[in-house]
Order: sequence, then structure tokens, then C-alpha cells
Amino acid sequence: MENRDRKENLKFVDIVATNTTQDFIIAVEIELSDTNIKNNIEKDIERVNFLIEACANENIMKKAQEITKNLPEESQNKIGVCLLTKILRCFKLSDVVNSNVLKERGL
Repeated sequence: MENRDRKENLKFVDIVATNTTQDFIIAVEIELSDTNIKNNIEKDIERVNFLIEACANENIMKKAQEITKNLPEESQNKIGVCLLTKILRCFKLSDVVNSNVLKERGL
């Protein structure tokens, strides 16, 4: 996928982070309610290498975890669910989500 096409496909993601070669993309969806969690995951998961669902509170986080558990294992391995406050206080992604995908990249 060309860089321009990739940017176009990610324009509705809340936060996008890439490495310098832009071959590894991490998206962060900020979930303020449980209304659109499933839709956000479905639209983002195939477009990124890793997706973080950052939830405003515990109830939203539980709903996101429930939705994630019902996805195929390949998708589950590409998603981390956490509280938004945890991201705001972190220094490394490994402080936020425990993921082999991120560990393999040294993130």
C-alpha cells in the first residue's frame, strides 16, 4: 500500500504513530463510551500493525475487552486494551499493554 493510500485509510483514527520508515503503524482509538468500540476495531484492525483501545473508564474497558475476546486470535494479538489514564502516564508502550507484537519491535 502506498504511503498516501495508507494515510487516507487512517484519517479517522484518533492517534497514529509510525516508525521512520512508516512500515509499522500503531493506532490509538480513544473510547469515551462503549457505543462504537466494535465499529472502531473493525475499521482499524486490518489497516494497522497494532491497535490500542484507550478507554475513559473501567466499564468501557471491560466492554472493549469483551469485544476483543470474541475476535479471531490473529486480531486479538494485534489489540491492546487499557485505560486512557495509563497511556497519559506512560513512558514506554510496554507500560501500557503487554504484547508480543510490540516486544518484537522493541516498543
